[in-house]
Amino acid sequence: MDSAHPTALLELQNVTRTFTLPSGERLDILRGVDLTVEPGEIVAIVGRSGSGKSTLLNQLGLLDLPTSGSVRCNGVETTTMRDSARSRLRGEFLGFIFQQFHLLDRRTALENVAEPLLYGSRADTRHRFARASALLEEVGLADRASSMPHLLSGGEQQRVAIARALVRSPRVLLADEPTGSLDETTGERVLQLLIDLVAGQRTALIIVTHDPDIAARADRVLTLSGGMLQAASESVAA
Repeated sequence: MDSAHPTALLELQNVTRTFTLPSGERLDILRGVDLTVEPGEIVAIVGRSGSGKSTLLNQLGLLDLPTSGSVRCNGVETTTMRDSARSRLRGEFLGFIFQQFHLLDRRTALENVAEPLLYGSRADTRHRFARASALLEEVGLADRASSMPHLLSGGEQQRVAIARALVRSPRVLLADEPTGSLDETTGERVLQLLIDLVAGQRTALIIVTHDPDIAARADRVLTLSGGMLQAASESVAA
């Protein structure tokens, strides 16, 4: 089946995800989700705790296979791929930012940002520190390159995490509550930085959040409820 959206970076069609409990009970977490993400687009996905946002994020990030439906990445159907091929596509095409920064404690900020390039091409590996250094400068942390994570503030750690997510120039950036661990002022600065960075690179940004103020900064706001994804009402995004 050809994609209906040939320019789409990510496309989910009629995606379902069902889990079976030890008791035999079925939990239908996703029920026929459709989503198309275009280059440079910022999409916010909101929903109550337990609504399935993490499950949906795992589908978008090629971290889990759907029970049924189609997941296309850059026009390629991923549900029939070998695990190794899907992992390779994920590493080349997608970047991830989490609420918890997941920095390596015994690596400097520069080493943390450069780490993903160890698994790229020879050119990536050879030039990894130059690329990491340039990104740290772009997020305003050139002077903290040699600092260990525990010496950085929460906002600085999240900026390192953003630089790390961008170091392989992903086409799509997935952010899971990216400012959830930060105070309001720092969170706003980090969010604006993230929006500016992806706009400059025409990277699509998908933000999973429960915060309507963050969602309101997106081009589109979608609500996940009852396993279905739909356009949010103005009251949700306001």
